[in-house]
Amino acid sequence: IYSKKDLFNVIVVLDDMIKHNYILEKECIGYLDEIFSKNTVINVLENGQIEEDIPIKKLPTFQFSNAELSLFSDKIETHVGNIHPKKKMLLLKFRKFLNSNMKKYDTVIDGANVGFYKQGANAGKVLNFHQINLFVDKALSIGRKPLLILHERHIKNINKKDLPVLNEIKKKILCFFSPAGNDDDMYWLYSSIINPKAQIITNDEMRNHIVNISIGDIFKEWKKYKVIKYDVRQNEVTLKIPSKYMMRPLMKENHLIIPFKEIGNRTIWKYYTY
Repeated sequence: IYSKKDLFNVIVVLDDMIKHNYILEKECIGYLDEIFSKNTVINVLENGQIEEDIPIKKLPTFQFSNAELSLFSDKIETHVGNIHPKKKMLLLKFRKFLNSNMKKYDTVIDGANVGFYKQGANAGKVLNFHQINLFVDKALSIGRKPLLILHERHIKNINKKDLPVLNEIKKKILCFFSPAGNDDDMYWLYSSIINPKAQIITNDEMRNHIVNISIGDIFKEWKKYKVIKYDVRQNEVTLKIPSKYMMRPLMKENHLIIPFKEIGNRTIWKYYTY
């Protein structure tokens, strides 16, 4: 950077990067190294702590502001109320349940999504309660406090052979069975938003919810850090836990940290100062 004008232009570009949450391609490293002679590769730990002795000690975690939280929850309530006012009343009643149990869960399980997963001809028809129980046990084994959301029609139509499994699940974790005539998606989505510490286990891409709730980038950002994807192979559940810290550039005064994408989705972090 040779002049104040050059510095101003660089800061404008960096500010734009931060606002748009860019993870730069690895090829950009050379250009930035040339602009900022003071730079170093840093190691970011799982909790966001930075091992190197630099002024920025930790990367921030994703968190809604109070205004964003209100916007998101209000949008869901409005969407449900537009379908029928009674449905909104039931959702607000559910919120009281969540408020009274907030400390009892930090992980929401989309019961129908995990119960129908890889069920072949029965997909979307018959829930696999044994598989739901596998997810419950997996969540508990990694120190999570799960809340299972499942539509009550699955409970009313349950096969007698599955009752002992359901009773076992109910003894182990917090459960809520969304009322008839209501979309259970709104319940697991709502419960994972109302609780700021909660994440949701689901493979649902939520494309229709992004359209219906229409809050744009906030929803996409929330999905990036709050949705736990999964797979099941030979009765073994694997969870893809999202990053605890935000994968985005961070600028503090004249200090800058930037993530770069390498082959295989590996992330390289570099620290720059000017």
